[in-house]
Amino acid sequence: MRIGLLAAIALALAACSPPDAGKGKAEAVLASARAPQADETHMVGQVTSVEDGGYPQFTVHVLQNGVDLPLYLNAEAADLGGATPASFQGATAEITYRTTPANNLADLRVNGHSLLNGDAEPTGPSVTGVLSGASEVTAGDLPGLIVVTDRAGQRTEFEYYVTPEIVAANGKQVTAFYTADTVNRITAMRPAGR
Repeated sequence: MRIGLLAAIALALAACSPPDAGKGKAEAVLASARAPQADETHMVGQVTSVEDGGYPQFTVHVLQNGVDLPLYLNAEAADLGGATPASFQGATAEITYRTTPANNLADLRVNGHSLLNGDAEPTGPSVTGVLSGASEVTAGDLPGLIVVTDRAGQRTEFEYYVTPEIVAANGKQVTAFYTADTVNRITAMRPAGR
């Protein structure tokens, strides 16, 4: 009689548990991924490579419709659902990213003298004004934000690793040569189909 009662309890408990606990866990992970915001793009593509740019920066190459799209990833800022960037290598992933304008600093000059590239002849657009945001050398793995403000008050921003030479020019008039570009930064990434 005792064995029959224990068997009946075990059957009752088994009937109350979910049929596939792993499936529920996967659905919970998917549900935790947020919907893209209005200024973000969502895509599904094959991750062909993940290049380490010095933690936490990575370049993730995604093949979508036969085209290689480089996306930039700050592993500390993006929602990866607990995964590591390298775990996406070779996988199909759902990726949400934001495209923003970016100025790539090519040269920074004080009185005609280059602080970055020797004295090669600069090319591209330029802005002349007062340098700010460069009060100390970049200490971490992420670039700092430096700004050149022209006479009209127009600010041109650059993400750049601040060197001692750039610190010495902080607060002085400089000419920055740059290229205007866009950057695609990953805000969320998950394996596809999960």
